[in-house]
Amino acid sequence: MKGKEFIQTKQQSWARRKGFELVPGTIGSDGEKNYVNDLNQNLFAPLSKENDNSFGQGNGNETQDGENRLSKMKALHSSSALAVNLFQYCREHL
Repeated sequence: MKGKEFIQTKQQSWARRKGFELVPGTIGSDGEKNYVNDLNQNLFAPLSKENDNSFGQGNGNETQDGENRLSKMKALHSSSALAVNLFQYCREHL
């Protein structure tokens, strides 16, 4: 098993243990199920108002679902979700 597959399998196992339904990133497709339905399932804590506003001002669809795609932060492999999980926690607790 390659590194990427190993990490993806671990992420999917974590989500299933938490009871999260995994879905494809493209709405209505039968693609790879590597996204959660609810953004907060992929975050340690809900986005702060400040962070939500910051991401909302961008054009990367990080937190808002598009017409055909789920928001990027709903992906188990999302680097922006990883950043929020680390930096938002540090900002609020340190």
